[in-house]
Amino acid sequence: GRNANRWFLAVQAALALALAIPAGLLLRSATTVLAADLGYDRNGLLIVEIDVRDRGYEKVDGLAYWQRVLDAAAVNPLIMSAGISNRPPFSPVGSATPSINGVRVSRSVGFNVVGPGFFSTLGQRIIQGRDITLADDQLDARVVVVNEAMANAFWPGESPVGRSVLVFPGRPESRVIGVTQDLRISAYGRHEPMIYVPIGIGWTSRCFLYLRHRGSTIEAMRAAEAVLAQADPQLPAREMVSFNDTFARQTAALRVGAQTLALLAALALALAAVGTYAIAAFATEQRRYEIAVRLALGAERGGIFRLLVLVNTGPWLVGLVVGGFVGGMVCRFSAPFLIDVPTFDGAIFGAACAAVGVVSVGSVVIAALVHYPRRPFGLLRA
Repeated sequence: GRNANRWFLAVQAALALALAIPAGLLLRSATTVLAADLGYDRNGLLIVEIDVRDRGYEKVDGLAYWQRVLDAAAVNPLIMSAGISNRPPFSPVGSATPSINGVRVSRSVGFNVVGPGFFSTLGQRIIQGRDITLADDQLDARVVVVNEAMANAFWPGESPVGRSVLVFPGRPESRVIGVTQDLRISAYGRHEPMIYVPIGIGWTSRCFLYLRHRGSTIEAMRAAEAVLAQADPQLPAREMVSFNDTFARQTAALRVGAQTLALLAALALALAAVGTYAIAAFATEQRRYEIAVRLALGAERGGIFRLLVLVNTGPWLVGLVVGGFVGGMVCRFSAPFLIDVPTFDGAIFGAACAAVGVVSVGSVVIAALVHYPRRPFGLLRA
């Protein structure tokens, strides 16, 4: 009967709102990530993977090879700058729990092995001290560069340049030679304390050459091939990929998830519109004789129309309350998947309620207009 109709209206509104709220939050989160300032320009950046073991190089020959690569890149007209890192963009960095002033800190920090030109190629400014060079390879004179987050966390209000830090237990202390601008190490992450170890000290054979270039990606790849051939024609790159392609792959899951949830929310709104219309139409048809009697007793058509709308809108309000509560609970469990977006966003909540409200009320009004009896007194004569 009528109570069942009202329950159906409430359930449909609740389900639509419960999906619309988390969908809106995830969409905003995806938009925030895609538009976030990574701390550098990701356009015109090519990443080249090379492992000098493919040529049988050990540390000494490997460092000499990288010097030839950097020298060749410096004179190539299409390459603006070049740098080295042992990790590709957005890959998990290493972690360490360093000791400062002989006291082991209570939190872990990230570390990355880099070579000369890495910071300048990414546009990561050296704020204090100096950059890393290939000459920083003496184990008895270990040096590191830290980022702003590291400096602010462990030397607040002081300059860390010249200070000592023990990166790994059982190894010699390293001297801080520079402080660099913060760099986001993950497309989803935030600025975290980082220690940058020179490639000469943290030697690894597999590295990534970062090339800031002019022109298209295809032109940059040809320029990179020329640079590598000049350094050693028998050591080709394992892979070349643009930074934007890497960023797209890193954020693909977030984009697909947000789009899928948005599609489900849109489908829920569409089903709510169809279902609400059907139920409101059926309820109006059930009251045709009642409407005829009311009109015969002198009721106004406008008043009866408003009554039909209000009767079918009441359950929608109940559905909004229930759907808002369920949507809020879903958002709480979705918190680990949200980046730079609170689990409760008033704008998203209001927009979702407005969308469900417009769809529900619009369906009720249309159903009342379409199924309102055109000749009610004929029903009484029948």
